[in-house]
Amino acid sequence: MKSINDLVFDMVPAGLKIVADVSTAHLTREDADRLEDDLTSKHVPGFIGKFAYGYWMETYAYASEMSAIADIKRDIETCGMSESFVKLMRDLCERNIYYVCFDEDGYEFEEFEKFEW
Repeated sequence: MKSINDLVFDMVPAGLKIVADVSTAHLTREDADRLEDDLTSKHVPGFIGKFAYGYWMETYAYASEMSAIADIKRDIETCGMSESFVKLMRDLCERNIYYVCFDEDGYEFEEFEKFEW
């Protein structure tokens, strides 16, 4: 298991955006069900789409204002995503990671809760 703190983010050239490859094991079954369902997924802030092995999301790292980040957190909670999902997205956002690919073969990070389902 990796630590997200071991990754280097301060050397990213201007104009490039970081994508985190995160294991779907960090999603609760209920969160995955929401992202899998075509009707509910479009209401999850940042949802881009699904692919054969997971989901693409935007983290809202561009929202540098703390009030905007708080609004996004509220919107994610309002659509029914778990607290662990909210924490994961907030942590990625605070590290200026713009996108996350939740992938069956993605990395497991010790900072994020892991679920068996």
